[in-house]
Amino acid sequence: MILAATSSPLGLVCVTLLVIAVGVLLYGFIEFDRLVRVERQLYREHWESDGSPCGFFWGAPGSFPFAGYFSRNRAAFRWLFRTPAWVATSPEHSQLLRRFRICVTTWNVVCLPLALGIIASYK
Repeated sequence: MILAATSSPLGLVCVTLLVIAVGVLLYGFIEFDRLVRVERQLYREHWESDGSPCGFFWGAPGSFPFAGYFSRNRAAFRWLFRTPAWVATSPEHSQLLRRFRICVTTWNVVCLPLALGIIASYK
């Protein structure tokens, strides 16, 4: 399937963009995990009020598997549009949040047109 997709110049560009976008999204997940760890370590009361979210690749020590899954999704979505008070107090934490937002935005900007192009090509 990948060989068929890369047989044309446009297909090669699409596959290359998709591979880069996946890398960018994974980096964004890592930045989100760093934010959640900071929130748990330094701002425990905020972490608990957020529902004790886990990260995409990180879970709080001693937590059950999938614990914090729903609160993670809620926090990830909320943090895309609102800056938590505890993040605004630190330039380092603000930078982590900015990187997370840039990565998610990049993923959406690259993948939405690719998905629409794939869907349109099947008609």
